[in-house]
Amino acid sequence: MIGFLFLIFLTGCEFKKEGYQDLDKLFADFSTYLKASDDSLRSYCYKITPDESTLKYMEKHDIHIGGIPKKLRAMKADVRNDLQEKYFQKLLNFKHELKSYNQLEQLEYIGREETGERLMNKELNIYAVETNLVLKSGNDTLFFTLGEMYKMQDRWLSFTKPRINH
Repeated sequence: MIGFLFLIFLTGCEFKKEGYQDLDKLFADFSTYLKASDDSLRSYCYKITPDESTLKYMEKHDIHIGGIPKKLRAMKADVRNDLQEKYFQKLLNFKHELKSYNQLEQLEYIGREETGERLMNKELNIYAVETNLVLKSGNDTLFFTLGEMYKMQDRWLSFTKPRINH
């Protein structure tokens, strides 16, 4: 009986998805996860990229961002392998590049180049921003973007590829 009541309780709850509600925390964690194990970096990437539940939410509310979800569905793409894993591979390449230039160990997040977010959809409470992260390693200043970031379902996600900005 208790198990049955617990099951009823759980079906009425909406589980909190893993991810970041605070964009500055997401950005600050970037350099930490680059220095961490590859598995930790992969986990970070999966937290900040759209997953299957994001795509379903977007379809339900007729939201389209950079070919997601429409083009992704048309390609019969697998979200984990074709979106999240590719994002991880981009950051892993960046990590290896930093390591090859001896910049990874001293890497620290300074801040973001531009502050503020744009309200994209008031009804659904969707915000967006694309800005450079300012990183420092020794005497070098690096600029990096994690892509176009959207706050959807109360968590920040990247909808485009990360890149180094020189």
